[in-house]
Amino acid sequence: ECTCKQGQLGQQVKKADVVFIGTVDSVATEGQDHTYSITASRAYQGAPERSTMVESAGGRNACGLGKLGVGTTYVFFATGTEAPYQA
Repeated sequence: ECTCKQGQLGQQVKKADVVFIGTVDSVATEGQDHTYSITASRAYQGAPERSTMVESAGGRNACGLGKLGVGTTYVFFATGTEAPYQA
């Protein structure tokens, strides 16, 4: 269970370099860390490629995304200037 506080939506947007809607195509797991291959369908902030990647650290204190479902669409708030972004 993550011990991190998510913060308000406005704070999350302000911290993010990219905000986009994307569907998870595949998940690679190494230890507790996950790398997601994503098809981005709409960007609200930044300019992610249509086919992009997001890495997320796992573990209790890492505050990562956890294991997201393949074929599921999410709104991603991530940092970085190019893929793989961090979330």
